[in-house]
Amino acid sequence: MSSETEILTALFAAAMGDGEGNSSTLWPDFLDLLAQGSHAESALLKVQWQSESPVLWKVGANWSAPDLATIVRMRAGRVYSTVDLPADENFDADAPGRAVRALKVIIGQEGVALLMLQREGADFRATDALRLSILAPYIGLALKGWKKLEQSRSIAALDSQMCRDLGAGWIVFSRSGKVQQMAPGMADALAATAGLYLRADRRLFAPDDNTAEALRRGIAAATLHERDVQFVELSRAPSVQMVIRAECLAGEKVLVGRLRQSLATRDIPEAQLAHRFGLSRSEARLAAHLCDGFSLWDAAQALGWTLETTRSCSKQIYAKTGAKGQTDVLRRILLDIIWVA
Repeated sequence: MSSETEILTALFAAAMGDGEGNSSTLWPDFLDLLAQGSHAESALLKVQWQSESPVLWKVGANWSAPDLATIVRMRAGRVYSTVDLPADENFDADAPGRAVRALKVIIGQEGVALLMLQREGADFRATDALRLSILAPYIGLALKGWKKLEQSRSIAALDSQMCRDLGAGWIVFSRSGKVQQMAPGMADALAATAGLYLRADRRLFAPDDNTAEALRRGIAAATLHERDVQFVELSRAPSVQMVIRAECLAGEKVLVGRLRQSLATRDIPEAQLAHRFGLSRSEARLAAHLCDGFSLWDAAQALGWTLETTRSCSKQIYAKTGAKGQTDVLRRILLDIIWVA
């Protein structure tokens, strides 16, 4: 049987999430422990935040939860039994043979939660139902913390996506050069662009000797000269560069590497580029090649056009964008908000 300590531990583990911030399986784990400890066939947790759709986790038999109107009529902090739980059209608390225990919790000014146990047959024992009373002071606290963490993780994910859109990322090294943390997706990006791989010993492996030596020297210099910024070129084609410097994160002295890789304008959806600058699809295709460093001759070869067609199309691009020439087109597109669109 699950003890109160195990159930509370599972509750706050669900509120905090796992190492990746995922709590989708941890809330059912908490409910499963609670059901076992209370001899229930089913346990559910329904959370209603202001102006949002309800969140529902449940384990065991597929019984429904009371609607919001019923929950509103319940008194917070009281453990309801089968006979005194308000009923609604979709949930019959007086169904023959069904035993129910339910607890309503107010979550500050933000929402309300319903924790419910159900089973067929004999009613719950007093010691079984007591587990809900023990949880009453903690449910709201755990859910409020979970909500704040979910919001923080969403914002962090937005920041990470913005960095990826701009070709930026980060790596945290120990002072000995071992990788402690990386930006989401950075390991795959480094492998694909620069050919760098994270080894089992948590060190970056560069198959190119010059890159490996540059990385080693950069880490050593950043450790030795803490106030200086070290520049490391990880790849030339495509361009991937990193600056390393000593910093203090959460009280620990570490080395932070900030990376930037060159972005290809040709990776921007053609239709999006055309819409943003008022171009035709063909003009957008040529503009992308010019921004990626192609000359008119190289672009003509890549697109299968004649040089005369390419020159004529480039003039249309200048006219539509108001640019004075190829350099101005590059400046307008490379500095545009489209890169994070």
